[in-house]
Amino acid sequence: MILGLLALIAVFFYSSGSAAQPFPLPIDDARVRVESSVSDSVRRKQAVAVLKDMETSRDAVLALIKKDGEQTSNLLVSRATTAQQLRTVHADLAKAIEVHAIAMKKQRFALRATMTKEEWSQVFPVPAGTNVINNK
Repeated sequence: MILGLLALIAVFFYSSGSAAQPFPLPIDDARVRVESSVSDSVRRKQAVAVLKDMETSRDAVLALIKKDGEQTSNLLVSRATTAQQLRTVHADLAKAIEVHAIAMKKQRFALRATMTKEEWSQVFPVPAGTNVINNK
């Protein structure tokens, strides 16, 4: 169960991007592309602010993942640890990841609202060989 959860978390944060992945590029890469692609300074500042919010949210979840790992390690040292104690620790993390995913999706739409379609395409280019419907 623990390895499965860690694998899911790794896929969530480090996948290379797909239609199912709400934010395929690392935030720092996106910020660099926004700086060079968004022509209007007001919209560029708004986009960078949204990216900063996304970064803050990501860092908070990564801290929770680290804390979960430490709590799990501490619990596993004791023979008195119950399965319920482990489930409680992991349930809290799972809820935090769910809330984070919803927030990131909302932030992605907020980011999209700061850019034109052409700017969005420059910041988030479609990977070669990807089949995209109506990508005009």
